[in-house]
Formats: sequence, structure tokens, C-alpha cells
Amino acid sequence: MCSSDLRTRGYVVMKGHEIVADYYKSEGMRTSDVQNVFSVTKTFLATLVGIAINDGLTTMDETFESIFSTLLGSYPNGCGTKGCWSQLDDPAVIKAMTVRHMISFSGGFLSIPGACTQADSATAQNNLTATLNWPGTSASKVGDLEYQCNGAANSWMLYAITGKTPIEYAREKLFPEIGRAHV
Repeated sequence: MCSSDLRTRGYVVMKGHEIVADYYKSEGMRTSDVQNVFSVTKTFLATLVGIAINDGLTTMDETFESIFSTLLGSYPNGCGTKGCWSQLDDPAVIKAMTVRHMISFSGGFLSIPGACTQADSATAQNNLTATLNWPGTSASKVGDLEYQCNGAANSWMLYAITGKTPIEYAREKLFPEIGRAHV
């Protein structure tokens, strides 16, 4: 079956502003399979980061050094619960990245042809240091708009800011708001 034959199915059932059920399944796939929804997640992650900013949990100018201090320890040689700064290929560039850089696609993550489909992308998504090293960063690209397929970095950033995975945070802060009637 080719990927164009697959359609992601999902629903969120709400009663007023409360989520009473949510379900996600890809047609033609086993429940245990993962469906890549590509860049669709970028919109939701940016929205969730905006909510975190509105709630005072971060700012657009907060740096990765500050955001990841618990997960990577103190820069430059610290270690935390999810790795060490010294394990990063270019820690000086990464520590200086900001929330603004990540949600505006100007963080310096390289846009390498074919990088979004590389076999090691799953490893990068499961490990913070691998995520921040993949597919690489470039000081010359920080601040420039650049398509980046490293959406997992945004997920890790949101997790570090909120202490929740994107879906946990969305269930708490985004989905209930979608169900509210606004006049």
C-alpha cells in the first residue's frame, strides 16, 4: 500500500468545553502503526507554544540554554535528564536559539534534500540530543527563514516549557477552547 492510499482518521468529542473522548486511527493501518502527518503538526505546535507564551510560561526571546537547562544541565558541559550539552555537534549555536527562531523556522536547522525521510529520523525524535543534532545546525542559517523538517525540536521545546507532551498540553489547553462557543 502506498502512502497516498492512507488517510488519517480522528475525532474529538466534546460536551460543552470538556473533552469526553478522542480517537486517532489511520485507515488501512494497524492501531500500533504510526502515521506521519508531516508539516500539519507545525501549526498545532506553534499554536501550543503561543498558548504557553500567553500563560506566561515562556517568551519569544527565551533561549534554548534556559529552556533546556533541566533536560541538558548547565551550559557548556552540564548533563541533565535527557543528555548533555557536550553531546551536541554545535552547542553554542543551539543554546542561543530562541522560541522565536523555532516557531518561525529560522533556528538554523539545515534543510537537507531528503533529510525529512532519512531512516534515522525516528532516533532523533526519541532522543533530545539526537533531535538537536539532526539534520544539523548552521550558525550562518540562524535568523534566516529555512524550511526545517525537524519538528521534533519544537515538541521537545514545548515539553521543556510545559512539562507535558504536545498531545497532553493540547488536551488541556487547546481542544477545550475549540469546543467553546465564542460570541
